[in-house]
Amino acid sequence: VLSTAQLLACAGALVLLVLVGGALTRAVERPAARRAQGELSAAREGLVSELRAAGLRDEGLGALDRLLELPAVPPNWSYVESVYYALATVTGVGYGDLVTATGSGRLLAVLLSVMGVPLVVLISVSAGEALSAAAAERLAGRMETRALARSGRAPTPRTTLFAAASAAAATLAAALTLLLLLAACVATGERWAFGEALYFISSTMTGAGFGDVTLLNAPLAALVVLLLATVAGFAAGGGATPPPPRG
Repeated sequence: VLSTAQLLACAGALVLLVLVGGALTRAVERPAARRAQGELSAAREGLVSELRAAGLRDEGLGALDRLLELPAVPPNWSYVESVYYALATVTGVGYGDLVTATGSGRLLAVLLSVMGVPLVVLISVSAGEALSAAAAERLAGRMETRALARSGRAPTPRTTLFAAASAAAATLAAALTLLLLLAACVATGERWAFGEALYFISSTMTGAGFGDVTLLNAPLAALVVLLLATVAGFAAGGGATPPPPRG
């Protein structure tokens, strides 16, 4: 388990990595996205003009087919979107709703993944273990006090191990509670069905990040949800392992 100073240092490094990574990704991807948007807009306008001129004749139907085959409009790569992308990359979620289109952007994605994913796991698991250990210590202390008050004897190792296991279960219960609360908030804010919101939050907490359901239309809210859900997921994984019993 990391010390408090080490945990804060790692958290600061992670925040700096996400902010710098987001800024660099925006600087690389925004010009390319602007060019692609301009080309797409010109192509759409040309095809719409062709449709208007051709009416419902064969030429018009061919233009309609080409219009439907045009790619989706590239993202604007605002700073919030870029930071959201960087955070999704370093946490290993990678929804796929935002993807880079340049070689430099993809190289940045590789660097963010290699540097960020181990850092996020280290921070989250250490935090989970620390919370679980603190809860186990407190619970064991209460059991020891009760045992001494009742029989004058210290609790057995089995009792202490039960306290550690109970603390681990409490950590998992807290993560489950956060899962349900986040799902309820997302379902209310996005007007999704609760099952759909629960699916989105659980895929985020586990790092699966399927990408079929995302919060791209609200990237600032997505930042908060992504951060809370991934940290809770990794922390629950770290807290699920009971700490060693007190000796």
